[in-house]
Amino acid sequence: MTPHRALLTLDLPPRQDGGIATLADVLASGMAELGEPAVVFARGRGPDVEVWDRGRPYPVVRMWGHSWVHHTTRNVMPHLLSMYLKYRPPGLLLASWQFSAAAAAVIGRLGVPVTTVVHGREITSREGLPAGLGRVDRVLVLTRWLARELRSRGLPGERIVRVEPGIHPPDGSGDPDGLRRRLRLGEGPLALCVGRLVARKGQDALIRAWPAVLETCPDARLLLVGEGPDRSRLRSLIDGAGLGERVLAPGFLSPADLESAYRAADLFAMPCREEEGGDTEGFGLVFLEAGARGLPVIGGRTAGVVEAVDDGRTGVLVEPGDDDALVAALRELLADRERARTLGEAGRARVQERFTPAAFARRVLDAGAW
Repeated sequence: MTPHRALLTLDLPPRQDGGIATLADVLASGMAELGEPAVVFARGRGPDVEVWDRGRPYPVVRMWGHSWVHHTTRNVMPHLLSMYLKYRPPGLLLASWQFSAAAAAVIGRLGVPVTTVVHGREITSREGLPAGLGRVDRVLVLTRWLARELRSRGLPGERIVRVEPGIHPPDGSGDPDGLRRRLRLGEGPLALCVGRLVARKGQDALIRAWPAVLETCPDARLLLVGEGPDRSRLRSLIDGAGLGERVLAPGFLSPADLESAYRAADLFAMPCREEEGGDTEGFGLVFLEAGARGLPVIGGRTAGVVEAVDDGRTGVLVEPGDDDALVAALRELLADRERARTLGEAGRARVQERFTPAAFARRVLDAGAW
């Protein structure tokens, strides 16, 4: 068999759809586009998973075991050996740091370079470095900010590789008018936020800002897409402010409905912040996904978001905790359609130029990270 680069990930669609899952799929797809075969090892089984895997342009091997992190030796290490024997990978990329020690012990000893991707809060939530990072050959990051964080914790700079990520381009599907009718979004301006419902994403700041937005744009609606542990608190904020159907939180949306939501929206907003304990946004692929669809974006000036949003060109960055600045940014982009259009078109052009799957894969290869 032709040697395949190998990628090991905890998260991969369709069961997981967060940033790590998206990044793994985009990178493997980009490698296929370049004609550089890569095989992805991931957890998750079932008929829906099998259908999704068959539609990938790269081979997917699903592994058994529910708790990979706590039972690495039993659930992961046998796959590492079989993967080496079958695919003879010239390089192994770990989408998460948890398996760094095991991969270095098994694959590294066979002479295969091992690279671990780190994303943000697994670094900023601790003083030192995660176990195992000292044993891999390289650590791949998406931002200059995270590279600085790693160096400040003692990781040698020559072992850190920074590359910009990529996303899948929009496919033009969706029914924005149908979604507006089903969710009762009305016909007025729509602000969209897509992300896990956790404090660092800043959905609560959007809810607090919305009464002031309605003073100047009374028919505006806010759509919060996602699930998470902050749902009940956010629901209480919406009800306590008497926002009724002006702020909707429908939970997860199907891929088709999510595409419809992007197409129905007039702007994207996620005013991220760093929480106590170092929980922060490592990059924010959703800012690129919104930009790819021509939406102006509003983000929090924190951590990796400052590299995901080109402030003043593709969107607006506001200081975390500055509710007045957030209100001003929302009001401006909802009222000034020409400025919103200019920012959105710049975001679309930026993604098409720099953040495609093939461009991401090419950067990883050129940097010698895989």
